[in-house]
Order: sequence, then structure tokens, then C-alpha cells
Amino acid sequence: MLFERKSNRHFGIKKVLIILVVLCLCILQTVFTYAWQSDNGDGTFTNPPLFADYPDPSIIRVGSDFYLATSTFAGVPGLVICKSQDLVNWEIAGHCISSYTGNAYNMQGGTKYGNGCFAPSIAYKNGTFYVVVTPNGESTRIYYAKDVAGPWSCNVLSGSYFDPALFIEDDGTAYIAYGGAWQNQISMIQLNSSLSATTGASRVILSYNNVEGAHLIKAKGKYYLFNAVPAQRLVCSRSNTLWGPYGETTTLCTAGKGGHQGGIVDLPDGSYWGYVHQDDGAIGRPTRICPITWENDWPKFGRPGYLGQIESKYTKPIANKPIKVPQASDEFNGSTLGLQWMWNHNPDNTKWSLTGSALRLKATTGKDFWNARNSLTQKGQGLISTGTIKIDCSQMQPGDIAGLGMLGDPRGYIAVTKDPKRIIMSEEESVKATVNNITSNILYFRIEMNFGNKQAKFFWKDDTRDWQQLGTTITMGFDWQYGTFQGEQYAILNFNPSGSSGYVDVDWFRLNDEPGPSGNQTPTPSLTPTATPTPGQISAFTQTEAESYNDQLGIQTEACSEGGEDVGYIENGDYIVYKNVDFGTGASNFQARVASGTSGGNIELRLDSINGTLVGTCPVTGSGDWQTWIDAMCNVSGASGTHDLYLKFTGGSGYLFNLNWWKFNAVSSPASTPTPTSTISIDVNHDGVINMADVILLAGGFNSVRGESRYVAAYDLNNDGAINISDVIIIAGNFNKIITPATPISATPTPTAKQTPTSTAAAKFHCFLLLGQSNMAGYAKTQASDKVEDPRVLVLGYDNNSALGRVTDQWDVACPPLHPAWLDAVGPGDWFGKSMIQKVPAGDTIGLIPCAISGEKIETFMKVGGTKYSWIINRAKLAQQKGGIIEGIIFHQGESNSGDPSWPGKVKTLVEDLRKDLNLGNVPFLPGELLYSGPCAGHNTLVNQLPSLITNCYVVSAQGLVQDPSDTTYRLHFSHDSSVELGKRYAEKMIQALGW
Repeated sequence: MLFERKSNRHFGIKKVLIILVVLCLCILQTVFTYAWQSDNGDGTFTNPPLFADYPDPSIIRVGSDFYLATSTFAGVPGLVICKSQDLVNWEIAGHCISSYTGNAYNMQGGTKYGNGCFAPSIAYKNGTFYVVVTPNGESTRIYYAKDVAGPWSCNVLSGSYFDPALFIEDDGTAYIAYGGAWQNQISMIQLNSSLSATTGASRVILSYNNVEGAHLIKAKGKYYLFNAVPAQRLVCSRSNTLWGPYGETTTLCTAGKGGHQGGIVDLPDGSYWGYVHQDDGAIGRPTRICPITWENDWPKFGRPGYLGQIESKYTKPIANKPIKVPQASDEFNGSTLGLQWMWNHNPDNTKWSLTGSALRLKATTGKDFWNARNSLTQKGQGLISTGTIKIDCSQMQPGDIAGLGMLGDPRGYIAVTKDPKRIIMSEEESVKATVNNITSNILYFRIEMNFGNKQAKFFWKDDTRDWQQLGTTITMGFDWQYGTFQGEQYAILNFNPSGSSGYVDVDWFRLNDEPGPSGNQTPTPSLTPTATPTPGQISAFTQTEAESYNDQLGIQTEACSEGGEDVGYIENGDYIVYKNVDFGTGASNFQARVASGTSGGNIELRLDSINGTLVGTCPVTGSGDWQTWIDAMCNVSGASGTHDLYLKFTGGSGYLFNLNWWKFNAVSSPASTPTPTSTISIDVNHDGVINMADVILLAGGFNSVRGESRYVAAYDLNNDGAINISDVIIIAGNFNKIITPATPISATPTPTAKQTPTSTAAAKFHCFLLLGQSNMAGYAKTQASDKVEDPRVLVLGYDNNSALGRVTDQWDVACPPLHPAWLDAVGPGDWFGKSMIQKVPAGDTIGLIPCAISGEKIETFMKVGGTKYSWIINRAKLAQQKGGIIEGIIFHQGESNSGDPSWPGKVKTLVEDLRKDLNLGNVPFLPGELLYSGPCAGHNTLVNQLPSLITNCYVVSAQGLVQDPSDTTYRLHFSHDSSVELGKRYAEKMIQALGW
């Protein structure tokens, strides 16, 4: 059972829609998680297992467990060890390095960015784990411990061996293979029995240009030496003897198709999997994994037919292991820091402590963020993540700078300063924006890292303000030479250029707003995977997102300006595959949404294999930019029945184009003249009542179109050639209606003359946009009265809400929360819909399109310079595509622009753009007043200017409404009853404006 329903929810159309949603989920193979989770819960996983900077990987198996050692550079504690039971679900187990020696590691007289620990190698012998590493410019160290959690001891060798690979022969003898790219060779030296010193002389075992990052593995009676050709490819050499010669060398994968530094590891069943890191820009170098295919005794990366590439999705190497993700959030309530944390360089341990309820950071002395000790860091995570801290700054001293930073290249931070007390946003040590007159001692700072578009944003709030973005948006990057040699990291900071005795208490750090464990740090609880059904067919005639492919070669996904993701970095010969595509009785043409910053290329449409039947070739022209989207179309011939669809990309050199979505159109068939829908035809099974049984029949053909095998004309209630939400809406408008006379199912039909059904007026789908910030999204907690459903009031899913069975951008019966699932709040939109439905004919339906975002300024929603305008447009168009008529806009925003004299003009521009781009005409626009008892009450003067600027605009009064008693921080939000009343006032004003 995918969704568990609350016992107090009645059995109605809601259940039916959940059935439809489940069907869609099965088709799309969609699994939703709170943060990045590689395990899809259905026996598959999505690369990378850890979507963060885990570079220079070394993986071994000991019994049933796998261990991963990766580079951490100047972070302390350093050299992280992770543990897994299936190579997919990992948790942090410990660190080998407790500190580094040298003044520069203490940020005295310099820094050591890009130095420290890189390219470690892990091995196991007789109950002891060994990890070899060569800190840059220092002697090689071999750490050893009985348990990877520690404690670790260390042997320091007399020599310095670059990128060392630790190999232990079957007889227990240990060796180090090593070499740097500038040497054009790999050498090897033997260790003594205690792995505390070398013995004998080193010998060159491989001569090959630009190789480093060695891994030495014994498999199937041979020795395999894996090496990176940095930023280019992963190569493998082999020999029948340990000391060589390793004369044969082959390329396993290239940097663009998989990665360039890694090796292989054996599974308990005798199979092998490969692992390799790949340069991914600002996030760093995540490690990906893939099955190994043995071909002529070579361990080829990838599965048969896809050799040389690491695909985005595979069946898990080992089934039925619990889902685990490394801990990230921390409430700082324990006696130790979580294993996810590393200090930037060696910490000054006199300058920090855990109080039992907070992390106390005393200000260290440093001229700037880059040179200040005791910044506490953890990895940024993909694809998009937010890090948030809550601090008490009451004990700061003049000159202190405390807050949340992004450490990398470039770098920046958002922080509070003392005397003057203000909020600043800094990029590369240059202050870009300032907020003065800060009075609160409790402050919240947030950084959003979007590795899809490589943009980082900085936010803050306090007791009187909601979230506000401050300063510039930073384009994130990665710099191995002058930067940290790591992906961008979150960093909690407190420093003073002149020295100070001040401190801040950090109450918590939360990744993606998820609270951390309370008390002493414990591993993240394991989650038992829930299997989802094997995917069925997908319709060729419904719009399919490009990134929902089953297999691929060469491409990557990226953030899309039209929402979600697109497939990008397409080169000649790359392809993507979609399994079990149902073309029904035939397709006539193909349509794709594409963008190209060059001259484009072609999409070859092939069936069942990369060289299968060619049914069409779609030319793609240049659009002027990689995110300027146009439609490409071509005719199709010979596509019918069910096939695997291969989209093969061809063209010149370099990147060709990006692909957002695709669909086919069915072969036209003689269509009957549409007839008016009647209640008799809506009674799909002709049992005399419109109820659950009719919708279950309709669900069997849901999302099918004329020409497909699942399409049944009798279920297409509005005769538009498709069985979809529009037909569900028609049933919802007549739900539980009794049709008379009804023939009992068991009765023998008596021949009667055919009668023409009595037509009824066409049902209308009245839709309304809900725009604004937190008061529109909802603040007060829902009550039982809010959750009484009317099947004729629908909402377009804002996000994925498993508790309600709601899916993003899919229609559902309206029930709060209409906005983000985590709010569980009631906003005015809920009771606006409940009130509006009372004024429409019995067969009509109300559709709510929630588009409010807490804490956002008006600029966020604007067409020029805003980030959410296209999102609003796309959601509104989804309603229009389902036959919805957008008849009005309700709006509540202004707290984040309080007192800004330019705000009314910006609202006017937004409304005019929406009306024009959605072809809305002069639909009513209803702005609502802000809470009169709150700190932003003065903004109502600006709200009441809007009718003089915007046509068909009417203000909804907030007089007499009160503050929610739980809102002691902002004092901006309406109580439950006031939110309900505000929704009714919006409805009353809208009904007047529409003349209903």
C-alpha cells in the first residue's frame, strides 16, 4: 500500500484520484524523498550514491560490508571513512586524521587549502584496517585500527609516495603502488610485515603518459592496475605477475561518459562493480558506481551494450538492504559533534564547546573568512540543498562577524556584525549588501546551493521579519589550484579581525529544514525500502519529461528554466532510452521541446535498439541560447504497438542541444461528432448511479488517447479524444447522482426505441490563481473543519504530499495544506474555494492553483528578473490545458516589501504580464490587506493604492482580523479563524467582481 489514509477521511472521489495518482506513479517509476537519496526503494538506485564531494575513492569489501575512503584535504578531522552494505546506502563511520602538523594548518603565516589528505587507499589484513595517504609535500602515513570508527594509530614512512595504492597479497605481504602524472610512470615498493616501513627498492611497473591515482587489484588470477589520466579517462593495465610487466593497457571510460579515477570491488556473489569519481563542477567530484562486464579478461565499466559509460540508474548491486543517508542536520544537543562536520584547518579547541543545548563558537582572530580558524564545515549536497542555522548573538563583541558561509571558490557568507549591529552579505571578502538597525538577538541565516544552475543565494530573518534574500547571487565554482580543491561547503563562522572574547550560541544547523537527532549523535535511522510495482507501459501520446529515461549514453541532466530538469550536454552519438512505449494503432508525428546555443542537430527516432527501425528524424535548429525553448516536429511512419524508444542524437562537434520533453501524436481516425454529455452517458457501467464503480472503470484507461489500446470511447466523457482529469471532473460534478430509470444489472433487457439523451449545459472548470507569500500559503495549523472535502473543489498539487496522496502538478480534491506539505497550514485559499463552490451550477468545478511562497519579495514573482514567474505561468497553463478557465487572481503579499514605495508599480507590472501571457483578459485581481496589529500594518497604505493603478482590482479588507497566538516571532500571520474569514472575504469580493 503506497499511501496510508487517515481514518477520519471519508471514502469519496479523493480515493479515486489517489488510485489514478498511484497508476501514474507506477508508470513514471517515481519515488519521492525528502533530501537526496540514491536508493529508489524499488530495487534500483540513481547515481551518484552520495551526491556530494567524495573524491579519489578507494573501496574494499570485508565480509558483507563495504568501506569507502576519500579525500578531505585541509578539513579536520580528516580522511573520512564511510560504510555500506550494498554500495548504495552509505553512512559516515569515522575519520583517520585528528589533526595536521605545521603552522599553516593552524592558519599562522599562511593556509593549507588544497593540501592535507588526498587520494587515500584502504585495505584490510588479519582483523585490522589500514589506510595509506600522503599529505601533500610530507612523508607517507599508514593509519591502522581494528574498527573504522577508531581510534586510529599511525606509522610514518621515511619516503613520500604520491597517490599511494595499498595492496595486500594473498600471503599477507603489503605493497604500495604510486606515481604522479608528471612522472609518466607507476612504481611499487614493498612494506614490512607490520606495515610500518618499506623494505627493498622501488621498481617501475608501468610506463604510461600522465597516469596517477593508482589502484591495484587481484581478480580472476590476474593483477589489474587502474590509473587516472587526470580529467581525461580511466585506464587499466594488467599482468600475470605482481611486479609486471603491465604491458597491456586499455581505456575503461572517459571523463565525459563516466569519470577518471577509481577501481573495482568484488561482491559476495563473485561479481564485480566499478567505482570512479567524475568532475561535476561546483559540487566537487562525486563518486559513481556501475556493474563490471568481463570481456576478454578485461573489467569493462558498464553493462553489456553500454560499455564505457556509467548510467544514471541501475538495479542495486545487493537487494533488500535498508535505506541510509549520511547525517547532515545537527541540533547540537549532544556531547560530541556529528561525524558530518570538519573544521576548516586545525581548530583552536579553546574557542569552541558544546553546552548541551548549543554549539558555542568564540570569535577567532582572522583578517577575513578565508583566513579565520574554527569555521565548522560540511559538504554541500546536490542537486539543490539549503543549510540553515539559528544563532543567539547576544554575547558578541565589537568587530565580531558571525553567521553562515559558503566555503569554496568563489566563497561568500551572510552574517551579523557587532557595533554597528547589522546583517551583511559578503562575496570574496567584499560586502555586497547590508541591513541596518538590527535589534533581535535571535537570528536565522540560510544559504541555498543550486548545483543545477550553479547559483547560491543568501537569506536571513529575525523575530520581526520573514525570510529575505540579501545581496548578490553567487555563481558557484570549483578550483583545485587556488581554491579549496573541494566542492562548495556550508561553514558556520565567527571571527574578528582584531581579536575578541565574544561568542555566539548556534542552536542548530538544518539541511533542507530537516531537524537533526536530539541528544548524542547517533546514526540516521535505517528505512526499510518499500517496493513499487514493475513499471508498465508509458503512452507515446502523453508528454514525457526527457529526464525520465530508463537508460542513456553520454548525456547529463541539469536545471531547466521551464521548471524541473532537462537533458543537456548532448553530443553526436549520445542517446536516451524509454522502455515499453505504447504507440497504439500508430503515431503520425513527433514533437519535442528543445533549446540550442549553437546550430542544433537531429533526433533520430529508433525502435528497440540504437540501430533499430528508424521511424522518423526530427531536425533541431538553434534557438539562440541553451535555455531558450522552442518546439521541434517531424512526421513519423511505422510506429505502432509497444516498443523501446531510442532517441539518438546526431550532429556536428561539440554540444548540440538540450531536450526538455517529447510526445507523439496519434494517427487520426474518423471521429464521431461530439455530443453533449448527459448524466446517462456519465453512468459508465449503466448501473443507475454515478459512483466509485464508474471512476474505477475510467481509471483503467486513464491518460490514454484515441488510437491507443487502453482508450475506450465510452470513458471519454467529453469526447475530446483523451481520458484524463477532465473526465474525472465531469464525474465529480455528478457524484452519487441516481439515474432513473435504471435497469437492474440482473434483468433481461427489453428492446426499446433508441432515445436521444437530454443534453445539459456544458460543465465549467472555474480556476483561480493564489499568489503571495506566507499568509497566502498558510500559517495557522489546520483543524478538522478545514478538512471536510467537496469533490467539486480541486487543487493543482503544489508539491508531493504522500499523506494526502497528492502529486506535484496533478489535480486533486482540495484539502489543506494547499501549499507546502510540511506547513500543514490553512490559508485563505481553502475557504475561498469552499465558498466559491456554493455559487456555481451543480455540474461546475472550482480549481485552485496555489503559487504562494513564504518569505518572498514581489521581485521573485516578476517576469523580468524574477525566478518564479515561469513557474506560475507553467502551472496556470496546466489548468488551461485541462479545460480550466482562469477567472481571477487572489493575492496576499507585501510583508517582505513593507513600506517599499516601488511595490505598487511592481505589482501592477506583474498583473499586466500575467493577464497578457495567459490571455486572461481583464480578470479580477484581489489584493488583501496585511494584519493591522502587526509590524507591517503601514504597508496597507500601499495596498490600497493598487485599485488606482490596476484595472478591475478590489482590495480585501483585513479589519478586525487577529494575529495567530503562536506567531510570537514575526507577529505577521493571521490566526486560524482569521484565515478562514479572510478566505470568505476573498470569495465574497470575487463573486461581486464576477457578477455571480
